[in-house]
Amino acid sequence: MVNIANEAGSFFQTDAELKKQKEKEAKYNYTEGDCIQLSTKALGLIVLQSGKYAYVAESGFNAKRINLETRKPVKLFKGHAGPVTSLALSPDGSILWTGSWDKTIKKWDTKTGECIATLHGHTDFVKSLLLVGSTLYSGSSDTHIRQWNTETNECIATLKKHSRAIESLAVDTPGRYLYAASSDRLISKWEIATNNCIATFDQHDTSVYCVRVWDDEMWTASADKTVRRWNTETGKVDTVLEHPDRVKSVVIVGPYVVTGASDDNIRVWDIAVGHTKDV
Repeated sequence: MVNIANEAGSFFQTDAELKKQKEKEAKYNYTEGDCIQLSTKALGLIVLQSGKYAYVAESGFNAKRINLETRKPVKLFKGHAGPVTSLALSPDGSILWTGSWDKTIKKWDTKTGECIATLHGHTDFVKSLLLVGSTLYSGSSDTHIRQWNTETNECIATLKKHSRAIESLAVDTPGRYLYAASSDRLISKWEIATNNCIATFDQHDTSVYCVRVWDDEMWTASADKTVRRWNTETGKVDTVLEHPDRVKSVVIVGPYVVTGASDDNIRVWDIAVGHTKDV
């Protein structure tokens, strides 16, 4: 049923759409937890192991370092001409890389906030970043993965396999294989030593938004409303977690899998017992 209301924001919205909007507004008024309000939408997050600081990529064209104890920004990284979608941080925390809709990657000194270099090469949005040793990988809506030397800031290779945007990148624990999730519904597996694509995983029905790898397991989140667990050697799926809406993210936390979906809920799954809890 279409609702024709007096409020401009409610014109021609269905009852279901209005209900979903009210539920979303209610979530913003939660009194539980310790939320940090941002001025614009958060598109990427890195929390330091100390738990004291976090880096946030924002749709407002910048990235910030936030003190999680005081809940205040302590450093602003400003210079992109579009939303900042992705982050990568050097092991010693001295260098931050940011990827943006402006098609560039920027390299920052985290102490001074100065932009050290701007990396050009992608012809569309940069959507994902991953640091593996001294190599930075970037995934873009131009369908390519680019490999960058972090010392010279030069692109040293371009990996081509997918037909649509690269949404997410991951690496296995030993650092031998790179995994790329794409909106063409495929996940590709690359041998890092040779830059050869050695496998393609194909069981999702549509876009794959996120990929995580842990030991010989790969977890993927998709717009087909599922999260799947794969064996990285056989390519077989042994677990499917159904959701009511598109799943945008998945994180492995010890014995639990945490998923975030477009219904604005975070779910914690105990895989051993098949139990889930909404957060």
